[in-house]
Amino acid sequence: MTASSTRPFVTRALRSLALAAVFPIVACSALGGGGSTNNAPPANTAPAKDALDDPKHPGLETCTANVGETSREDALAIAQGFKQSCHELVVCGGLAAQMSAGALTLVLNAALGAATGSGGFVYDGKGTYKTNTSGQGTGMDIELRLPKDTSFGKRGDVITFDLLKLDTYFKGDPKLSASGSIDTSGNTAYKIAASFGEPGPGYELLGLGAAAGGSASVSFDFDKVKAAIGEILITAKTHVDDKQGKSTFVYDMASKSELTLGRFASGTPLDMSLVGVRGERPDLGQTLAITKWEIRYLDTSGSGYLDGTIGFDVKGGAFPYGVTFDYPRRKDPDVSLACR
Repeated sequence: MTASSTRPFVTRALRSLALAAVFPIVACSALGGGGSTNNAPPANTAPAKDALDDPKHPGLETCTANVGETSREDALAIAQGFKQSCHELVVCGGLAAQMSAGALTLVLNAALGAATGSGGFVYDGKGTYKTNTSGQGTGMDIELRLPKDTSFGKRGDVITFDLLKLDTYFKGDPKLSASGSIDTSGNTAYKIAASFGEPGPGYELLGLGAAAGGSASVSFDFDKVKAAIGEILITAKTHVDDKQGKSTFVYDMASKSELTLGRFASGTPLDMSLVGVRGERPDLGQTLAITKWEIRYLDTSGSGYLDGTIGFDVKGGAFPYGVTFDYPRRKDPDVSLACR
């Protein structure tokens, strides 16, 4: 594989996209979030207001009036633990963003001589990318689906070849090169030249028309290919099996809206629908019951945050209480408490 450029530059945004897909990770918690440049609103930089961290724990005055400090803090530990566990939503959202960035920029990275890693995902050969193949602990599964009918499948079918591998598109020792141009507004455009022995199974997804058999040479605008790949649909499932102190949390989420790689990369949020949850602290007889789950992940340039609300009740223990995590475009929530 060769790489050349008529001008020696790679834009900062494209460098960010290229580098974001190389981290060697095996679970959500092994990596920070983010990886694509987009138009999501900026993160909220205001510090969180957290009633759990406030020694007075506002909102619990009535129900804790006759509860000793040690018992009160012990009873609140399950809520503290769930707050820490929910940070997995940020890092797992970041994995999905990196997956999108890797798929969108694979061809350009190859032409520029930059590696596009798997982002820690392991492709199972059947259409699923996994961050955790053991099934234990926390992990994310991603499927990519056809945006329209093709010669090899119908709209909505899972794409059963690896879109993070160049030979999915070009086989036979492909050689790619890139020439770049920049306009007076600072917008960068790339022209890609590719020669290859034969088209790969995913060549049709590049939006370059039907592939002829045998060796070929093609030249195309990268933006056209990026737009075609950007129409591919992404669905994500996340499983969290977490222990925080003496509390355990097991919950599953699934993306609930039809989202394309391109829309996600440009700032459309990834909604995280709760499939099921179990939270408990057996030694105190406490259980966690979700009362509200409206949460989504938005990715920004090199980072990401949550937006929405998670509410739950803690039952059992020294006293029952309710907790609300409000994420106003931030990784850390504003936390409020209430007696139940």
